[in-house]
Amino acid sequence: MTSNKSDLKKYLPLIGISLGAIYGLFWRYLCDLEPSLVFSESIYSVTFFWAVPAGIAVIPLFLNRKEITEKKWKAILYPVFSVLLFFICTVSSGIEDWICIIIISSPFLLMVGIVGWFVSRYLEDADSKKILMIVFLPILTAPIESVFEDREDHYETRNEIYIQASPTEVWNILLEVPEIQSDEYSLGFYNIIGIPRPVRSEIVNVNGETNRLGYFTDDLILNETVVEYDTLKRMSFQVNLSKSQMRDKPTDQHILKSEIFQFGEISYSLDPVGDSTRLTLTCEYSIKSKMNGYANLWANSIISDFEQRLLLSLKKKLEAHS
Repeated sequence: MTSNKSDLKKYLPLIGISLGAIYGLFWRYLCDLEPSLVFSESIYSVTFFWAVPAGIAVIPLFLNRKEITEKKWKAILYPVFSVLLFFICTVSSGIEDWICIIIISSPFLLMVGIVGWFVSRYLEDADSKKILMIVFLPILTAPIESVFEDREDHYETRNEIYIQASPTEVWNILLEVPEIQSDEYSLGFYNIIGIPRPVRSEIVNVNGETNRLGYFTDDLILNETVVEYDTLKRMSFQVNLSKSQMRDKPTDQHILKSEIFQFGEISYSLDPVGDSTRLTLTCEYSIKSKMNGYANLWANSIISDFEQRLLLSLKKKLEAHS
């Protein structure tokens, strides 16, 4: 009997870390259920970003109370391991991709760190078992959060580049962008973790309707309507996500196909500057959630990175043939 207890004690850290990850997976599953269910909340919610990691953290802390009182640094380590295991499970199972994980990683890791630090100060108290009540926090916050309406905010990114080419030369490749070769496009961090890069665009006529199709790697095709066409000065597009070919990836399903993120107008503006042309790319978009500020940090970073790399590739293409 003593040997069995000793073996169980040895594996308690692993058990606690694993149960914490399973708890996270349970809530992640609930986020995908029908909105009519009480516990169903969008993955991009206060409950999922803050209350769920608090529950993940407290499980390994509760099961290893005695050990953590002796080595308080484990109060941070064990919850962090639970979150990392949760990330690995969601990515390997296809529930999430690396872009989603990068977005949720900061609040998850910050929250488990806070909970670990705070809880470790009370583990020696006689009523320390009460800390397990934290696992029920999402049950409290999810219904409360659902009462409040999501707020919609509008944003804009703007990037420009100077190209050694005439406005006519630049204009001629904007509507139908020739294929961007791999040596013309500089891959970045976001491309490495799953953001497709642009390949080419073309104008097509389907059932009497003229649309611009933007082709990307990974079989993503965006359908766009030309809404403004002022020759040699400005052209703008409106992305039709309902007519676009999305990828079967968590990022596309959770963001592009949801009401959280919506594209506004995407426009190119040209201004002659001496022997060069200043090409400006602007993207308007809206975010509708309860965490618009945080969501926009990532949206702005990803879209700006995309715009800068696209503009640079157009510059390389034009200047190589000038």
